[in-house]
Amino acid sequence: MNMKKLIFMATLMLSFTQVRSQVTVDAELKDLISKSIEYFPKLKEAELGYEAGQQRLDIARSAYFPTVSLNASYLYVDPVSEASFPVGPNEMKSLKFQPNNNYNATVGFNYPVIDFGRALYYVRKSNEELQQSRLSIELNKAQLAAQVANIYYSIIYLKQAVSIEDTVLNYLGNNKNVIESRLKNGDALQLDLLNIQSTICQEENRKVDLQNLLQKQTNLLLYTTNQNTMNSSGSFSFPQVAANADDALQMMTGNTEYKIAESKIKAQQLDIKLNRSTQYPIISLNGAAGYRNGYQPDLSEMVFGGQAGVTLSAPIFTGNKSRNSVKLSQIQLKQNEQGLESVKSVYKRDINQTFADIDASNARLLNMETQISQATSANKIASSRYINGVGTHVDVLNTISNLQKAELAKINYQYQLCLSRVELARLAGVVYY
Repeated sequence: MNMKKLIFMATLMLSFTQVRSQVTVDAELKDLISKSIEYFPKLKEAELGYEAGQQRLDIARSAYFPTVSLNASYLYVDPVSEASFPVGPNEMKSLKFQPNNNYNATVGFNYPVIDFGRALYYVRKSNEELQQSRLSIELNKAQLAAQVANIYYSIIYLKQAVSIEDTVLNYLGNNKNVIESRLKNGDALQLDLLNIQSTICQEENRKVDLQNLLQKQTNLLLYTTNQNTMNSSGSFSFPQVAANADDALQMMTGNTEYKIAESKIKAQQLDIKLNRSTQYPIISLNGAAGYRNGYQPDLSEMVFGGQAGVTLSAPIFTGNKSRNSVKLSQIQLKQNEQGLESVKSVYKRDINQTFADIDASNARLLNMETQISQATSANKIASSRYINGVGTHVDVLNTISNLQKAELAKINYQYQLCLSRVELARLAGVVYY
């Protein structure tokens, strides 16, 4: 049985390593994500939360050690008890049982030797909560990486869209020159010139809209990475980390939200044990050593002494606090278990939806190749017919419009496919940064 487990774990690790080795992204994208992780304030907040969790764990571990304290006191008492004793014929001597000035300076310790797991469960729970803080950092990193990747590919998409607009405007400008030349020769109508000028204005406005969107994405890049430039034009080359939905569902345990939900359940189970342990007694060793006065025959003399003992502290009635705390922890455990089921359900929904988007984008891209080829051919034919005087300018405008729409649609589908792959990597918990 152990050998089977080892083989299974080795296979699992090998498959995970293979997935990780296939996940390569643009170097510039990795650099931008790295800069955002260093810069983004929200991530620094999560890191401070982890440091606070580490301190809470250290506080919990202090329960394993004895408590040592220094106590010093002064007490003036008046009157004090005293008695007279005969010490000779007709002679009496007064004897005090306590000095008026009482001094005490001791070092004491208390060490719980048996607490029925109270300290152990407290430390384990704190450690589990620390793991949640660490996972929260990883979750923030994954979400930040996905956000930067979305911005990165949005900028690539908008740059390519602007480039297509430039090509269209250049084509329309050349076409306008042809019309102006033919208008001088009487082979074209003023209406043709007005139409193409109107079309150029429309395309210029569309280019302005795209440039405005590009500037907004650049501003977002500055917000997340403290950098507002991208050197590379890039491409929609983000890898697909799973072949289908079934493969992706097997990667659910790598999802950070899933890990956090599991950790919450473990922490709550420990909280139940911790609350139950408060119903049991604590057996402690205690002792003290130091100086104090008040000893005969000289009550004012400071005398060194010590004491040691065992203390049993057992709760008898606490207003049902422990029992109610256990019930509350059990309810919270069920709540966290439902939270894990909710994470699973959302994960399955998002995985299926992501693959539906991937399949749709792939199908659209196949259709777009044919559409672009047909639109290109139609534009060449219409341009040739117009130059030879057997076609109309309206035909040329229609074909260039169709070609532009097809090319924009193609890069849009490539962009949507790339974003779906980014989302798939985030859901699967794959680290690509």
